[in-house]
Amino acid sequence: MGEMAAVKVLCAAAMVLVAAGASRAQSPGAPPDLDRLRNLIADRVRAESIPSFAVAVVRDGQIVWQEAFGPATSDTPYSLASVTKAITGTALMRLSDRGRLDLDRPANAYLGREKLRSPFWDADGATVRRLANHTAGLTTFYRTCDTERTCSVEDAIAQYGILFHAPGADFDYSNLGYAVLGDVIARVSGRSYAAYLRDEIFQPLKMTTCSVGLSGSPAASAVRCSVHDLALFAQWLMTSSSPLQAALSGPVSASGGQQYAFGWWIQPDYFGFRSVYGSGGTTDSSATFRLVPSRDIAVIALSNTGTNLTEQIADETLAEFLPRLRQTRQQRAAAAAAPAAPRQRPAPSDALVGTWTGFVETPAGKRSLSLDVSASGDVRSAFDGGPLTPFTRGGGVRSRIYGAISGNLRTPEAPPPYDLDMGLELHGQQLFGSATTHVRPGQTGSALSYWVELRKPLPAATGQLHLAVSRPIARVLTAGASERYLVDLAAADRADITIVQEGGLGIATFSPGGQLRRRLVAQDADAGFVLAAETAGTYQIELSAPSGRAAKYAIELDNISTAESRQSGQPAPDTESREQPVSEDDMRILERADAVLSAPEVWNRKDTRICLLEDRTRSLFCALEKAQLDLFGEYRHRAVALQEVRFAIDDVTSGREFEHRLRDYNNLRTTGFADVKRVLTIAKHRVRVRLDSRAAP
Repeated sequence: MGEMAAVKVLCAAAMVLVAAGASRAQSPGAPPDLDRLRNLIADRVRAESIPSFAVAVVRDGQIVWQEAFGPATSDTPYSLASVTKAITGTALMRLSDRGRLDLDRPANAYLGREKLRSPFWDADGATVRRLANHTAGLTTFYRTCDTERTCSVEDAIAQYGILFHAPGADFDYSNLGYAVLGDVIARVSGRSYAAYLRDEIFQPLKMTTCSVGLSGSPAASAVRCSVHDLALFAQWLMTSSSPLQAALSGPVSASGGQQYAFGWWIQPDYFGFRSVYGSGGTTDSSATFRLVPSRDIAVIALSNTGTNLTEQIADETLAEFLPRLRQTRQQRAAAAAAPAAPRQRPAPSDALVGTWTGFVETPAGKRSLSLDVSASGDVRSAFDGGPLTPFTRGGGVRSRIYGAISGNLRTPEAPPPYDLDMGLELHGQQLFGSATTHVRPGQTGSALSYWVELRKPLPAATGQLHLAVSRPIARVLTAGASERYLVDLAAADRADITIVQEGGLGIATFSPGGQLRRRLVAQDADAGFVLAAETAGTYQIELSAPSGRAAKYAIELDNISTAESRQSGQPAPDTESREQPVSEDDMRILERADAVLSAPEVWNRKDTRICLLEDRTRSLFCALEKAQLDLFGEYRHRAVALQEVRFAIDDVTSGREFEHRLRDYNNLRTTGFADVKRVLTIAKHRVRVRLDSRAAP
């Protein structure tokens, strides 16, 4: 069985402990009652048949209490499980402080032959910092192993190093992320992960019982230490020379109103105090390491079995040493409301409802998967064309699918029986995400996540999609897949087609009779061409991904010109000019784009000109495109509002030559979020001045 959830729901026994503390009328200045704590621990250890238990308290730089229960001493080493992550985070900060490691550099820059990857997201966004904060895009991972070969981190990266989310978009707790960080530490330091911890943390702090065991993700969960040595670590952490405050300076939002940074959970309101803690557990170990920095106090509790007693005793111990915390805790326990009535599951979006087909990709190959989502959010699934069966729990909610299905992926790494936890999200015309093996109660095994990709079948009548002027389509093609687009043209019409892609698309055009007219392979980011109609009819454009990799693309029909318009000598509708008449619509576009880019974290500084409706971060170009689609349902590349932004870029860069101004200015290393907002402000000002001058009498 894998790691327990980092934030556990306290059982009824916890309420008994709170009540026990409340029954003792302790005055605010009274010393902590260690005998009460000893009795609580002894009673629970006996009641739960816990083999051994150890606790320590550090206050004002001194170890004021350490004690063991059962056949153990304060020097007996215990598995720390996920408290290991806090030690790994400390190692990362030390390497960063010494200039050896750039926390904001892609983790792949430090890895060996095997790299993090994604069929969809840009792996360069998976930085060291994001791995340390569980926002790099990885997901659930726990692998049982018993030899160095089967525990190889490189092998884990090769098989499971897939980004399931856009880097920086979601918090998703991942042991694999920390396994990768252990490899980064080893490669940067020139020593093994275990040797680096020994030389740089354990030996200098005289943590003599600490070591690193064998694990599929050693930097996530393999450190062993005694409660005394963790007390020494706590002493150092609360000094000015430790990297703790730097590590906690930029936390990310996590579950349950908490935050997370470099292996530490942060509770902004832990019974009236800001608390930092590490927590972890398996079936045979539990560890809690909690600090209240403002009161210079830390509590460590360790056990050699799976139990939530470590967390409860840490709470009780802090309540003994901090009277104000104890009082707040008792008040909140007394005021605890009855459990809220179950909330009704939100309905799925219209785009999510329907039949989806695709695959789950494993190291052993692809398994075909079908899902059917009802308007009420009920989901049924089937593997390999079998009968549809309901999800055992969960369903479709808004643009996501969560839940569990029964299944066997037929991979040697994950022998049955197990269920599959599904986590899928709608992105444009596709659903993708993860299927994670989840062992059933009483069973042991690994929790391994596999890429899932589904799409709705195209309409059966055509199997193809019509292109419309100014309505760009952005999609992802799986390896070897293809799609066709239709364009209705009169004789002598010319259609301007723009395709922006990543992956090396094959592009072919066909006449109304289905005859091949042209074929090319797009090696660069853009492929623009004119589709000239010799006769009236429906012309086709086929896009195909190479057999070995997926391709991401956006296709747009910019303009259809007729023979008459070309012969008239009229200026092309997309001619740029600083004297173009402006309208209130131009101001609305700019204001909407400015609102889309509301904060630095929603700005994408790596523009590919492929904009998906479900993207959570947007470049300058994609913000302007979304503004037009939101307001008018179509996108015009040469809208005056966009021209004004391009002219603003010309002015702030002194006329620097760009291939694509919106994209290239956005992607400059010297461009920051404030610079992007500045060109929007300049464009808005110029449009407003011209609108005001037009309205003046």
